[in-house]
Amino acid sequence: MSGTLFVVATPIGNLSDLSDRVRDVLRQVDVILCEDTRQTKKLLSHLEISKKDLYRFDAHEERKRIKVAIERLQGGEDIALVSDAGTPGVSDPGEELVKAAHLENIRVTPIPGPSALASIVSVSGFVGTKVSFEGFFPRKLSDQKKALDELRQLKGRRLVVWYESPKRVVNTLAFLSEWASEREITLAKELTKRFERIWFGKISNVFKALKTDPDEKIDQGEWCLALHWEGVDEKGEEWAQALRCLMACGISASMASKKVVEFYDVSKKEAYALAVSLKEIEL
Repeated sequence: MSGTLFVVATPIGNLSDLSDRVRDVLRQVDVILCEDTRQTKKLLSHLEISKKDLYRFDAHEERKRIKVAIERLQGGEDIALVSDAGTPGVSDPGEELVKAAHLENIRVTPIPGPSALASIVSVSGFVGTKVSFEGFFPRKLSDQKKALDELRQLKGRRLVVWYESPKRVVNTLAFLSEWASEREITLAKELTKRFERIWFGKISNVFKALKTDPDEKIDQGEWCLALHWEGVDEKGEEWAQALRCLMACGISASMASKKVVEFYDVSKKEAYALAVSLKEIEL
């Protein structure tokens, strides 16, 4: 019989989030594939687990290791896949191995636990059911504009989540503030850790609060951004298109929304909100 590939979630900061099931699985498996052997050794030391076969399985090594991992699984060994923090396959290596195991009819089972994505969603204050996870925020300006242009095409209400590094978070917030300063955002730093901070409000206000906080070390820690997005629904496509045409002709947001309200079944507040967002998106 083939072995089992366990996809194991590990703490994103607070080791107290470790479950007994994680401890048991890491003890029983024959092999542990990890993003960084040094980080995983610290975790195993905390769990008082020793003498485990550890192999590096990061973005550079993933494809090289897949064949050997599948062969060992087919040989009856159990393997645990872990990342440095959080859940493998969610902006961390692992998805290709999981797919390969499925294709070979090898049992794959999740060992759920901490996740920055689930954590930011739970504290976002978002009223709705749709969530879009976009991984790390694009680095290049052209890619940023493309991502937000695609976002404009989404209909209905949803929460859009990105991860961000401490080195780029200020520039990212500045970009978002220029693009849609009045939209709500939930910003989180160091989730589950000692210096955890969570901000909520309009992007412009959150950005200002972050920059003016004398005690905040912006260049440290891991960050999550959750944008509260509300697009135009299918019924509103006609009036929204009319609004875009008016503004493309140079008519102000106030006047364009007023004209739309005269001819379509839409509230002044809704029309003006879209007009403002369209104006802000012209970078």
